[in-house]
Amino acid sequence: MRKINIRYAWNKIFGNLLSTAENIEVVCGRKKAASIVDMLWCTLRYGAHTKDYFMFEFYKKNGWERNSYLTIIRYFRLVDMLNKALPQRSKLENKAFQHEMFHDFIRRDWMLLNKDTPSKKVYEFLEQHGGVGIVKPVNGEQGHGVGKVNKNENVKIDTLIREAHTNDFIIEELLVNIDELAVLNPSSLNTIRVYTLTDKIGNVHILEMMLRVGNGDAGVDNWGSGGVGYHIDKESGIIDQYGLDKKSGKYLRHPSSGTVMLGFRIPPLQELLEYVNKLAKVEPRARFVGWDIAVLPDRFELVEMNCPGGHDFLQAFGKGYYRVIKSNW
Repeated sequence: MRKINIRYAWNKIFGNLLSTAENIEVVCGRKKAASIVDMLWCTLRYGAHTKDYFMFEFYKKNGWERNSYLTIIRYFRLVDMLNKALPQRSKLENKAFQHEMFHDFIRRDWMLLNKDTPSKKVYEFLEQHGGVGIVKPVNGEQGHGVGKVNKNENVKIDTLIREAHTNDFIIEELLVNIDELAVLNPSSLNTIRVYTLTDKIGNVHILEMMLRVGNGDAGVDNWGSGGVGYHIDKESGIIDQYGLDKKSGKYLRHPSSGTVMLGFRIPPLQELLEYVNKLAKVEPRARFVGWDIAVLPDRFELVEMNCPGGHDFLQAFGKGYYRVIKSNW
């Protein structure tokens, strides 16, 4: 696993050098040649992709600060450590397997759609849940392939059933946010991403919390699908910075609703932290996880477990976690 991932990462690193250097010149005026040399140095010294370099603003940071970040090469090494500690990690990427493992935290109804599923069962499921459901590839990521399906969309359902002969899906009951979160972007379920690290003696640490909000009609809140993330202070539950999208765009107001997000308070914080702590103890060998949690009118609901939780969104708001993870692993 390591040889494949490391080779892939190193091949990716050397792309986009010039375009990144041009972006840096626009941002801070530094000459492209100087940025390219510095990016190559950061690749060799810290294992940083050009995207790491730009997103984490390495062009502003000294060596001590840069060395605090979990870069792409370091992240792949972390994946290797997880693979050794958690033999079933590959299964956890399967959403149907997740739903079974975390059944106490997932109360919404769902069904598996594969090559053996009769079409009648799909229509019956949708009829039982108001005529609409959410379809997800069982091994999808970053919101790709996720969307609503209506019981009257016969062509769409027939296409989905044909695709299920080669790729499995799950169909879920539609979840609805509390009003405070729904109004930010009504077309998407807006969730809270909580990153946890379970240390070597089994204690659960909350690393970061972010609110993820969809943008426009995308239908999902994922950062990799055009959503905007907002950093939550984990002591107060208040959003304390401008929002960011994955292209490093910054937002004082949410782009689709115009809501000023600075000072927005996440409801009920202490109950959320207790909920996540219980989640992390279901499989303590899953040491580094990004949990996507929906806040509903009557409860919290686990939307998805991401193991490992990714390195970019975790550190996009100005704090590196390499030393923290390394010292507690």
